[in-house]
Amino acid sequence: MLRHNQDKPFLIGVCGGSASGKTTVCEILKNTLTTEEISIISCDSFYKVLNPVQKKQAYESAYDFDSPNAIDFDTMKDAVRQLMIWEDAQVPCYDFATHSRLADKTELVPSRNVIILEGILIFSDKELRDMFDLRIFVDCDADIRLARRMRRDIAERGREPTGVIDMYMRFVKPSYESWVEPYRRHADVVIPNMGSEISRPAMEMLVHHIRLQLKNRQSPMSRTPSHD
Repeated sequence: MLRHNQDKPFLIGVCGGSASGKTTVCEILKNTLTTEEISIISCDSFYKVLNPVQKKQAYESAYDFDSPNAIDFDTMKDAVRQLMIWEDAQVPCYDFATHSRLADKTELVPSRNVIILEGILIFSDKELRDMFDLRIFVDCDADIRLARRMRRDIAERGREPTGVIDMYMRFVKPSYESWVEPYRRHADVVIPNMGSEISRPAMEMLVHHIRLQLKNRQSPMSRTPSHD
């Protein structure tokens, strides 16, 4: 195992609009950085517990899940802080079909050399934003994001087409304009997603940069001895 060959894990934030390809970018990083241990956390795990009125609104597609107020940032940041001191963290499991956390179930996320947190709102919280060693923004055209969201929410989350479109126009689009796109300026790297695939050159440059950063962060004892 490569754990503890550096002072603390390398924390990466992957932000972007809903259905922009954040998960795909995370999976590419995980599959490409094969020599590193990586844990991936989704911001979706940290939706707040809804009261009965809010849950009724959620079933009626009238609850705003795209506002920062819908996210339990305190619990999220506590989990990240725990991972950053090489301690594993228990993360809530969220059920999109019932709009609720699974009360009797959590996921154990191991602390590893690379921790990736992905979500649409992770750059909107300054304290969390400042914790990242690398901030990535996935840029994707709005029409492509809507089409991808339609396919995902209908197939994976049991939504009706009219409900998906209604929520997009009422909440998703305004949230992107208010809480996602404005924070793009804080990104260290912007990855274009043309819809059919993530930009391969951009990902290759990103992987190269991460490898360099990890090498520079290794403790002297773990580095390959110089022959100069």
